[in-house]
Amino acid sequence: MDNNLSEKIVAEIKEHNIKPKPKWQFLLKRWVLWLFAVLSIILGGIAVSIIIFLFLDHDATTMVSLDQGMIEGILLSIPYFWLVTLVVLIGICKYAVVHTKFGYRHATVKIIGAVLVLSILLGIALHSFDVGEQMQHFLNETIPYYDDIT
Repeated sequence: MDNNLSEKIVAEIKEHNIKPKPKWQFLLKRWVLWLFAVLSIILGGIAVSIIIFLFLDHDATTMVSLDQGMIEGILLSIPYFWLVTLVVLIGICKYAVVHTKFGYRHATVKIIGAVLVLSILLGIALHSFDVGEQMQHFLNETIPYYDDIT
């Protein structure tokens, strides 16, 4: 039985001219996936830093004094664009980690939680160096309609 199966496999390989993939392709894929994961966490940290800056910079009391309720003032101060960006980056990082060599072993909730915690910690650290404020001003000056989007 084993001999028959082996012969079928060899015949199939010869028939379809199947060649093994070189090791460098697997290594490149692994490095690219980890690069995407790390970049997603770094960009997530920058997004969190901008979220912190925008939330602290926004004066909700001004919104209340402009005949808007407290809830409406808070809802207007939430940086939805950056929250969506953070969610997308967490999704990219989760995808990259799951497709690494041992990433499939970890639960999705653990991966997302770890990425979120790392992004928040990095964002707090970056905020202490005013990275969020600098990025916000840079984006306002270089990207047309950025202020309207955010």
